[in-house]
Amino acid sequence: MSVIRIRFVANSSFISRGIRAVTGSLWSHVESWDFRKQMWISAYSQGIALMPWNYANESRIALYEIPCTEEEFNVFHDAAEADLGVKYNWLDIAGLLIQDRSLTSAHRLMCAQANTKWLLKTFGAARVLNCAFGWEYRITPEILHLSPIFVGHLKRQLN
Repeated sequence: MSVIRIRFVANSSFISRGIRAVTGSLWSHVESWDFRKQMWISAYSQGIALMPWNYANESRIALYEIPCTEEEFNVFHDAAEADLGVKYNWLDIAGLLIQDRSLTSAHRLMCAQANTKWLLKTFGAARVLNCAFGWEYRITPEILHLSPIFVGHLKRQLN
């Protein structure tokens, strides 16, 4: 049995504190472990990219390992890797800050949007969230963290 590893994080940076303050969230970022590349993959300031395992000093972490079939593992990682290089959805972050969730940029991704997209493609809305494809931009790290797919799969928590 394979697993999909996802972690929710927060730190003391200005952006992290701002996102958490505006969204009322414990989390400011979500990312997935790319087992093939042995790096984190998500939306960072440069867009969808790979980051080394120790790239950041997080003050809060929740790490989950979701059991999956080999086929689901491949669907998830193929979807994530296909998005490498997609630009960051800064307009979505602006929408968070001014609380206008209709703001987004087509063909750009932010962290929760990307991870929700990959999870939906892999497992479908019944296991992830009641979210139609194309509406992932409305999902924040906090909302994604509430997904039933994570229940019972917490592997590590800090703070």
